[in-house]
Amino acid sequence: MENGWVEKQAASSTWKSRLKRGKSIVWWVLVILFCYALYMIVANIAVHKLGMREELIRFGETLVETHYTGLKADKSGKEFQLTPWLTQKATLTLYKQSGSGISSSGRSS
Repeated sequence: MENGWVEKQAASSTWKSRLKRGKSIVWWVLVILFCYALYMIVANIAVHKLGMREELIRFGETLVETHYTGLKADKSGKEFQLTPWLTQKATLTLYKQSGSGISSSGRSS
């Protein structure tokens, strides 16, 4: 009789510890996601306040126009993105001079 009671108590305590560990894991995942969200908010605000967006786009335009002959970067249609690992990505529309006209040659990232 006593052996059955000990087994039930052991099984109960095993499940309690599993649930406690599971709750702990879920809690830490939520804490990490919250910290990541705060990090991205602060990083995006800093990038826009410090003018890094315009600096990156100006650098990309200069790089395209000085290193690739016949290509022009569109000055108006610019996309800018800050990735989670603080890498910056800009997408510019490129135009290629062909003969007397200018034709769209795609987008560059």
